[in-house]
Amino acid sequence: MPSIRAEIEEIIWLCAQEAGISILEIKTQNHKDKMIIDVSADAERALTIDDYAVLSRNIEDRIQNAYPDFERYDLRVGSPGIERPLEYRWQFRKNIGRPIRFTLAENGEEKSVQMRLREVSENTLKFEDGKGNAVEYPASAVRNAVVQIEF
Repeated sequence: MPSIRAEIEEIIWLCAQEAGISILEIKTQNHKDKMIIDVSADAERALTIDDYAVLSRNIEDRIQNAYPDFERYDLRVGSPGIERPLEYRWQFRKNIGRPIRFTLAENGEEKSVQMRLREVSENTLKFEDGKGNAVEYPASAVRNAVVQIEF
């Protein structure tokens, strides 16, 4: 028999799928007799605060329908945050034109690099270095890519 935690995670995945939103991470922890549920969500399209609010309400409604007596929890639904590494090709596409700091793994070596993302294809990522030169790397060689904030 699945645990309530596993069933709540299933509810979260289902609600997100119905809304066309991807769940990047679900963290649950117990704190003072209460379950804390942190949901990190994103989508290929730009999500608004209203999108997160609707998703949160839909999850809450389904939890209450499935477990009417389960009230000792806090649900937090939000964006992954700028410090979270990009994982999916669509996340890279969303950030074309932005500076990206990443670990480049080539020839058995790794080095930290920052370049502006210019193009995303099936197997490659194209960047512009600080001198305006186009540089292309296999997507598999780009690791821990994090968008950098520009001021």
